[in-house]
Parts: sequence; structure tokens; C-alpha cells
Amino acid sequence: MLYKDYPYTIQAIRRKYITDYYYYLINYLNQSLNININIVINIYMIQGKLKNGLTYLLYDLPEYKSVTISLTIKVGSIYEMSKQKGISHLLEHMVFKGTKKYKNSQDLMFLLDLYGAQYNAMTMKHLTSYYSQSLCTTKIVKAIMDILCELVFFPKLYKSEFAKEKNVVLDELTNLQSNYGSMVYRITDYIMYENTEYAYPIGGFLEDIKNIKYKDMVNYWETFYCPENVYLTVSGKLPKNIKTIINNIFNKVPKKNNCINGYLDNICDKHLTLPMQTESKFINLKKQIASSYLQLSFPVCNNYNKDKYALDLLSIILGNGSSSRLFVELREKHGIVYMVSTGTGYYETVGNFSINIITDNININKSMSLIIDILVKLKGSITNKELRKAKEQMKSKLILGMEDTSQINNFLMNQLIFINKPSCVKEKEVFKINTLDRVVKIYNKVNINDIHNCIDKYIKLNRVNIGLIGEYNKELITICNKLLNTTE
Repeated sequence: MLYKDYPYTIQAIRRKYITDYYYYLINYLNQSLNININIVINIYMIQGKLKNGLTYLLYDLPEYKSVTISLTIKVGSIYEMSKQKGISHLLEHMVFKGTKKYKNSQDLMFLLDLYGAQYNAMTMKHLTSYYSQSLCTTKIVKAIMDILCELVFFPKLYKSEFAKEKNVVLDELTNLQSNYGSMVYRITDYIMYENTEYAYPIGGFLEDIKNIKYKDMVNYWETFYCPENVYLTVSGKLPKNIKTIINNIFNKVPKKNNCINGYLDNICDKHLTLPMQTESKFINLKKQIASSYLQLSFPVCNNYNKDKYALDLLSIILGNGSSSRLFVELREKHGIVYMVSTGTGYYETVGNFSINIITDNININKSMSLIIDILVKLKGSITNKELRKAKEQMKSKLILGMEDTSQINNFLMNQLIFINKPSCVKEKEVFKINTLDRVVKIYNKVNINDIHNCIDKYIKLNRVNIGLIGEYNKELITICNKLLNTTE
């Protein structure tokens, strides 16, 4: 065991695509020569950059009745150094306390509610995002965009609110400790991403939050919340003068001389690059609970690698849906799990492929054995029938998700945030924004050989990371030790 205790007390209508050559040329002019030219991805989607460096992506969908707007900052928990853990999430809370124009949180919330907006914010490992979904009148779009601009670029960050909001965040983290489904992800990340910034939980640990100083938070905001490091995405039925609205609201934001744009380049090799894993790891967070929460995670490629498409389909084949291999074996044949699922996640320099189950304590040993057996037999066994089914499931998931402008905006935002690759990323192909149709085509091109190559490359039992919350016994340790000693 690595350590004893875990330390925490479109709707899509087919459009004509621009040529790759045109995309690469404009992207080069925008990023390398700092020339601001709009990229017309199709007649309804435009990517551009303002004079102050803010990047935007607009997707006009005239058939919709709502619009979703998000301002996303390229900063999250992986940007935090040792004395800053949890500061991104704390800052996300603090900006809602009032801005230069809207003096307190009550004024802000009243206006958002007045316009019938559904709003929230989130902090992740690689980003912080503030977003709102509302009706698509010009008046409402202008008002919501102005509020989001104020939150990100002109927050007051009242010192008098700092201690109080710290307590709110501490309560949130304390409550999270009893959310075992979430905690098993945290402890598994902790061992899989060992010695990198990806290992640490997004919200930090309790002691980290207690030690954050007000001045440190203000400096953090000044460093990262600058237009060159912010991405605006707007999806839905857009006003005809949307670009004028954007210019009028966001061009008033000045550039910051101390802005760290491209910060990942400075920390990439030392803090974000994961060495090749040479042995399996196991961690157990001991809890006296009726159920066991188990996760097996494999380190895989980053977000810029095309292997991710084959890995996504493999995830569906293994554990997505009632006809998946793990569900049929663990749930239907043996009836020993409440929940079984698989998933993938990709960041700038790393990625993960995970299997999760929830089961009674008495069934954890058998569940582990069955999962290992399925993984051992995986190599070379995927059929064309399974692959066709996985492609249809993926297509359905993507298209049905695009019935909502908030999902469309999330789909686009999660691409836009990756357009500037860190220098340590080996993949050299220019990263471009894909429409839904293009993503579906990419998945459709994945073949059996691609799936089996990814199994050979990534699903290695001597590189698995096992996280368990619940009781354990000697038999389970024996099973894990056999896995830990597996060589390939």
C-alpha cells in the first residue's frame, strides 16, 4: 500500500466545414502573430479574439429559445502551488460577493433571478467557469453578459467577507467527505497522479483552506483573471448584434501587465508531466459502512491524442449500459453490485480510464476477481458488433445532449479551453474546434484495430491504480497483491 491514511480531516444541422488549411492559417495568425481574425467554423459558428486578448466562440442556433453564456478562466487546481491548494475554488465563491457595478451579492442574485436566469459556477482541475442560461432576448443577453463580465473582471473581493466564505467552503469540503462516490475518485487520483499537481483534490484539504491568506487570493485573481486567459462561449438563439454587444461589454476590460498567460508552459515539465507508471498502486480509506466503493483507474493519453476516441468507445463497451460487459457479468449474472460504470477523463498532459462499482462488503472480493478476469480476457476479444453498438450509443449521447443550450455550450467550452497547448505536449497537430457532426464522424472512423491497440497500450494490469472506501480483509489484500505483482 502506498500510504496508510488519506490526508483529509445541437440539435445539429449539417453545415459546410471550412478547409483544414484555412483553419490552420487563421489559427496561426491569431496565436503566433497576434493578429485578430475571426475563424468562421461554419455559417453559424464563429471563433475570434478581442483586442485585449479575450477569446470567444459564438454558436448561433436560431431554432432554440434559450441562450447559454459562459466565461471560463484557464485556471484550476493544477495551477495551485503548495501553499495555495483550494484557492481557485475559494476565489470562485468570493467573486459573487459583489462587484464594482453590483455592490453586493443580493444585487447580483436579484438581477439574475429577475431575468429568469439559471446560473452557477464550477472549479475543475484545469479551469474555472461562470455560466448562465436564460431566454434569448437582446435585453437579457446584454444584462447577463454584463453581470458575468463584472464577476470575472471587476469583483470587489471584500476582505470583510473572506473569513465567512472560508467557513462556507470548509463546510462544503466537510460534507464532501461523506460523499463516498466522489471521494473514491479523489483518493484514486491521489495515487495515480502522484508527484504531479493533478494528484490534489480540486477544493484542497481542510488545512489548506484554513491557511489561505486574503492577500494570496487577491494576487491569484490579479494573476489569472485577465482577458488573455479568459474564454467566452455563447450558444443558442443569438441577437443579430451579438458581436457589438460583446465588444461594448468586454473591450472595456484592460490588459494586465502581470497576467500569466501560458502559465502551464512554466510548470509543465516539473509539475504536470506524469512519468511512466511501472507498478500498480492500492489505497484504502477505511470506513465502517455497509457498502464498498471501488475504483480501478489506468493512466491514458491526454486530450490532444486521437486515442481518446477509441478509449471512449471501449469505455462504453465495458461499462456503459445494461448490455455492457461489466454490467452483464457483475449485475445480471452474479447480482453482486448496485452500480457499475466506466468513464474517461482528459486534461492537457494526462488522462484516465476508470471502472467504478458499489457493492456490499461481503461481495467486494468476488467483484474484484470478476473485474480482473474481464480485463485479462479483454485483449483481442472486442467484436465488430460491440463496436457498432458503442458507436450508436455515443452518437445518441452526443445528439441528445445537444437538445439543451447549456450542454451545447459545455461541449464547445471544453474544446475552446484547450486551443493553446502547453509546450511539453508531444502531439504537434493543431487543435481545432469540432462541431457535433465532425465529432460523430471521428467516432465512426474508429475501427477494431484502434480499440485493440488502445487495450495493448493502456489497459495494463501492472499499471492499474485501485482505490477502495470501506472495510477490507485479507482475501482482498491477497487479490490486490496478485494484481500488484502482475508483469506484462
